[in-house]
Amino acid sequence: MARFINALAAAAIIASAPAAAVTSAAWDFTASGQLNSNNNWSFGSAFTVNSAVKAVGLGIYSGGQTPVGNLVNLYRCDNINCTSTGSLIATATIDAGDMFLGNFVFDSVAAVSLATNTGYLVVGTMPLGYNYTWDTTGFATDSRVNYAPNSDRFTVGLAAAFDPNVQGFVTNGWWGPNVLISDVPEPASWAMLIAGFGLTGAAMRRRRSVAAAA
Repeated sequence: MARFINALAAAAIIASAPAAAVTSAAWDFTASGQLNSNNNWSFGSAFTVNSAVKAVGLGIYSGGQTPVGNLVNLYRCDNINCTSTGSLIATATIDAGDMFLGNFVFDSVAAVSLATNTGYLVVGTMPLGYNYTWDTTGFATDSRVNYAPNSDRFTVGLAAAFDPNVQGFVTNGWWGPNVLISDVPEPASWAMLIAGFGLTGAAMRRRRSVAAAA
C-alpha cells in the first residue's frame, strides 16, 4: 500500500508540475529597414495580450550598437486603444551588461502581470548617436501579443514619460522599445502540484507510523 501511495504521489507531482515558462520578446524582425540617428527621440508601441502573461524585462533596439542609458517605460493605458498613456507599471535603464536578444537589448524588471482586454504602451528613448529603424522586414509578434499596427508613437526629446503623438503610416513600428514576456502558471496547476506534495507527505507520515508500530 505504501508503495502505491508513493507512486501515486510521484505521478501527481510529475503530471501536475507547471510547464517551464516560455520567455520571449514581444516582437522582432529578421532584418532592419531604414536606419537613422538624427535627433533625440522617444518612440512608443501600443499592444494588448491574448492570455495572462508577465512582463519580465524591457528592451530597446540595438541597431548593431550597445545602447547605454536608454530609458524604457511600460504603461497600463487608460483604455484598450491607448489614446492616453495611463499608469507607469515598470521602468528600466539599458546598460552595457544587459541581455542581447534578436535585434534588441533587454534589462530585467520585477515581474508585472499583464491582463487581457487592457491596452499597454511601451516607450523608449533613443538619444542622438543611437540608431532607430523602421520599415523592417520579417516583422512578427509573439502569439501571446497583439501589436497595434498604425499606432506607433514618437516625440522629439528623451521623455519616456510622455503622452506621445500618433504616427500611423509605418505599419511595423519605429524601433524603439520592446517587452520581454513570460508565461504565468495557471492556478490549477499549482493547486495540483501542492496536492501532489501533500500525498508525498501523507505517505511519509504513514511510513513513520508503521515503523513506530513495528
